[in-house]
Parts: sequence; structure tokens; C-alpha cells
Amino acid sequence: MKSWKFPIIKRSFLWLTLGLVAIITSLIALINNFRLSIQFTGGMEIKYTSKEVKDIKDDLKIFLGELWYKDITINQENYERYQNILIKTDVENDSKVAELSKSIQKYLVDKKVVSGESEILESSIIGPSIWAYMQSNAIKALIYGMIFLSVYMVIAFIGIKDVISPWVLALITIITMLFDIIIPSWAYGILMYFNQTIQIDVIFITAILTVMWYSINDTIVIFDRIRENIIINQKSLVSEKITYGKIFEDSLRQTMKRSILTGWGTIIVIVTMFIFGEGMIKTFAFTMFAWILSGTFSSIFIAAPLAYIVLGKMRKEKNKF
Repeated sequence: MKSWKFPIIKRSFLWLTLGLVAIITSLIALINNFRLSIQFTGGMEIKYTSKEVKDIKDDLKIFLGELWYKDITINQENYERYQNILIKTDVENDSKVAELSKSIQKYLVDKKVVSGESEILESSIIGPSIWAYMQSNAIKALIYGMIFLSVYMVIAFIGIKDVISPWVLALITIITMLFDIIIPSWAYGILMYFNQTIQIDVIFITAILTVMWYSINDTIVIFDRIRENIIINQKSLVSEKITYGKIFEDSLRQTMKRSILTGWGTIIVIVTMFIFGEGMIKTFAFTMFAWILSGTFSSIFIAAPLAYIVLGKMRKEKNKF
């Protein structure tokens, strides 16, 4: 097998250092611009049509303040066919949210923002009981997803437990997956900075869960090829005619083309969604685009190099590979 002109495993510490820097940068960008949507905090979203586009955020905030609502945040989006208002405010119970909905609809009609209730296309309200339920389920979905993926990794690699611990590979897969979640958060944080209506919502969680499975598939393909090559070269490993570093490097080379082509194929679809979609579809496409780039990078430059180091192979083969 020919050696790579651009070695990855030999530069494992370099990629992991770059990954750590990227994680810190991403967390800073996300935390500085962090905003939860009404799906996780409670509030109201209303869509309406209007012949004249008006910015009503400030007047609406004053109106709600006079009704004794507190900690009010209002965002307004203007689309080609409709306007969208997002309102977050402290509410005591679900009935209070219902009162908020009626007050907003009355305000739109009284202030002639709309000519009648028929121009109010959609009105959705989320009370304390609903957002508490959604928060709980979002957290459970992420935790259970990681547990099931760990079990799957152990089962998938039990056949080489004498050579490489399946639990170590499972742990590395989880770490790589966390990288895939955190890094694109930088892009999402920047998006929230420029667009105040973008928030952490169900679309964000859906994108995370989607990429978790996408990323894990890429990582498993690489690890599975490493497993196959270890089995094939087991005698050569014992006699030290070949190193684990060489096997890891060749396995990456053999699977890299597939990983990159799969990523770009998915990106083409996502870019199309972003260009022709709007609202939540556009946000979902943007989020998926960032996560797929991250997932493709981490599968190649994070997962295998990290496994090589954690398994102690780099230390043992320092002067051999």
C-alpha cells in the first residue's frame, strides 16, 4: 500500500489541537448570542398579512407593558407573503398565555395593522406546561441517543475486543459527536447575532439529532475499515512488520473519498433547500450545512487520530511510524 502524501495520523496532535481551539471559539460565539425560542420558554407566535409593512415591535412592547407583562422580548420578521411576530414574556400559567393571544389579536385589529381577523393567518401559543414538556423531551432525546449509539458501537466492534477496546471506540465516537454538535454552533451563534429572530428551537434540536446519526455513520465506516484491516494484518502486527499507525492511515485513505462524496451530495440538497425555502426550512438548511461540514471533518481528522492516541498506539509507535 502506498503511503499518503498528506499524512493525518502522524499529525494527530495537530488536528486535535485545532479541534479544541474550534470548540472554545464555537462555545464563545454561541453563549454570547444564546436565545431560547418560545418553544422552550413559552410565549406566542402570530402570522398575519398586511398591505403595508409596519415595524410594530416598540409599540407592541409598550402595549404589553401596560397590561403588566414583564421581561418582554419581541421579534418581527417580514416575508414576501406575510409578517411574523415572536413574543416571549413571563407568564404564570397556560390561561395567561391564552389571554396574551387575545390581547395581541385585538391590538392588531384596533391599531389597523390588519383590516380584520381574517388577515391573521396563524396564531400559536405555548404555555408553561408545554414548554416544560418540550425541554424535558429534547434533553431526553439527546441523552438516549448517545446511550444507544454507545451500545451500538460496543456490539459492532466486539469482534476485535482483544486488539482494541470497543468501549474506547464508543467513547471516542461520543466525543466526536459532541464535536459535531458544538462546532457548528459557532455558525448558529453568528446567525443569531445578525438575525434577532433566530433562536434555539425545535428545528435546532432536530438538526442536532439528524447530524448525530449522520456523523456516527461516517465514523463507524472508518472504524469498521480499521477493524477489517487489523484482522487482515493481525500476523504482521504481531511480527511488527506493519504498525497500527499505517493501518489507521490506510483505512482513512480508503474511506475518505466516500465520506467527502457523501457530504457533498447531501450539501447539494441542503443548498437547494436554503435557496428556495424560507422561514424554518431555510434555518434548518443553514444549520444542517454547517453540521455536515463539521461532521465530515471530524470523522476524518478527529475520530481516528483521537482513537490512535487514546489507545496508546502513538506512544508505542513514536519512532516506527
